This record gives sequence, C-alpha cells and structure tokens, in this order.
Amino acid sequence: MMSSQESESDKMTNFPEELVVDIMGLSSMKTRAAVQMCMLSKRWNHLWPFLSALNFDLKEFNSGDPKQDKHSFSRFVTTMLNRRKAVNLDKFRLSCVNLWEKQYHSSIERWIIYAVQHQVKVLQLPAFSWCGSLVSKHIVACDNMTEKIYCPSLRKLFLLGEEDVVVLADKVGSISSLIHANVSLRDGSYGSSFLTYALNSLSCVENLDLCVHKLAASSQFPSIYPTLHKLKNLSICGHCFNYVLYMWKYMPNLEKITLWPYCQHYLWSSEGLNRDYALLREIMKCKKLKVLEVVCARFDDQERQLMDHFRKLKDPKIVISNKQFKN
Repeated sequence: MMSSQESESDKMTNFPEELVVDIMGLSSMKTRAAVQMCMLSKRWNHLWPFLSALNFDLKEFNSGDPKQDKHSFSRFVTTMLNRRKAVNLDKFRLSCVNLWEKQYHSSIERWIIYAVQHQVKVLQLPAFSWCGSLVSKHIVACDNMTEKIYCPSLRKLFLLGEEDVVVLADKVGSISSLIHANVSLRDGSYGSSFLTYALNSLSCVENLDLCVHKLAASSQFPSIYPTLHKLKNLSICGHCFNYVLYMWKYMPNLEKITLWPYCQHYLWSSEGLNRDYALLREIMKCKKLKVLEVVCARFDDQERQLMDHFRKLKDPKIVISNKQFKN
C-alpha cells in the first residue's frame, strides 16, 4: 500500500518542469532546499543545474558544530556552482557573514566571480571587513584580488553586514548599470569617509535604501561626496536622517524620501528636532522633491512625539503613513 508521503511525492511529480523551475527561481527558496526538492522525483533530477536564482544561506547548516557547518556550506556552494549548467543568473544571494576566516576568502572570491561572469542582475553579498570593494563596472571581491570582472548586467546590489566594513578608496568607482542599491550595515561605526567610498560606487543608482547604524554626521561633511544625479527615491532609517539633512544638495533630482524612524537616536529629542528644523525646511523647498514619507512602524510614545513635530511643519509634501516594521 502506498504511504501518504509517497502519494504526495507522486502528485508533485506531475507538475510541469517549467512550473517547478519557476517556483524555485521566483520564490525566495534557499538553493539547498531547491536541490532537495528536485531529489523528490527522478524526473526532476536534471532541473537543479538550470536554476537562475541562487540563494546560499549558512544558517541552513546547523549540525551544532560551527566549524563543520562552515566547511559543509563552502563545499556545497562550490559543488553547486561547478555542476551548474551555463545559464545566466537573475539573482545571486550569499548569506554567510560568519564565514570570515581567511581560509574561505579565496572560495568566496571565486563564488562572486562566478556570479558576475554569469551576468547576474541582482547581487546580495555579506559585508566583510575584507570584502565589498567596487570598481567601475567591475566587482572586486577582496582587497587583494587583482582580476577585475566586467559586470554590465548588474541592476541591483545589496551589501548587508553586522560588522565594520573597510572599503578601499583607490578601488572605488561607479557601477553605471546599477538601478537599485541597498546598504544595510548594523552594529558598526561608520564615518563620512566610509559613506564617501560607498556612494562613489553607487553614484548611478535611481533607488537607494540606506541603513547604517552609528553613522557619523555633522555640518563638517567633506565636499568630496559624489553628486547622485540619477537618484530619485531614497529610503533611510533614523540613523541616516542627519546625513540627508546635510547632503541633500548632492541629490538634485531626488523626488521622494522615505524615513523609517524606528531607532533610538539623539535626533528624535525635542532639542535635536528644533535644532534641525531649519535644515529640514530647506529640504522641503527643493523643487523636485514631491514627497517626504515618514513611516509609523512601532506606534510608541517616542514615535508619536516625532510625528507631532513633522505635522507642525504643515508642509503638503510631508506624508505620515502606517506600515509594518521594516527589517
């Protein structure tokens, strides 16, 4: 008698191959799970090498032995890429912030090179202290890497991290193909020089999401910031708002600012807000700016106080909205 598990597996084998590939490619399914899904049926065994979206996550390897998990993860990614067919990539996500040991540097470098060589359109990388340097139409995976890889296909870049990031000034240029960039760096201390280097790499983007905790901001910002001529939509967390107060003149075509003020910050005190009102009013005079959206996400007393301050400006460009907390 056929078991329920066998019956379910048999039903799934009736799915068209194109549908199976679409499900694995269009969803946020992790690559390891996608490969396991293909193993459910002999009819699907040949499909996984054709995946156009690869999502590698170290957290999937949780045997309880961190050292062994890192080794297994590295071996899985390398094996997957070696056996994959010559199909261009739509997305390549590498989530392995804890894989910082020097022994893995060359492997991570090769993985990123692979993604770039296969015309990746959306690239999401961990922000290591030794990784993340960007050069004009190239991606330099590591600071000691000599080879430069053309990447004219890249449209979206995500740099995510939980630690300090070092971006080398002499290796930073502009990736002209980028449309959307997301820089999310937590629990580090990043000065104006870091942002200078990062924005030099992203000077052609139209949409920028910026969340950099402990970002240093002052009226003494250097005048070496690139002008973001194409930037139209800027989404920032509360930590970065002070940066925008001083740097908005470098964004001449900015149409919308979305502010997620869900973090504790001196700016949200009455004294801080009153001090920066004059700067904020200047931003609102920008002719091309259509909307400053301030998002309510936590609905606490501090946030309500902040919203009251924005309402007092009585500017029609300011829109206060309610949304779920943004991760």
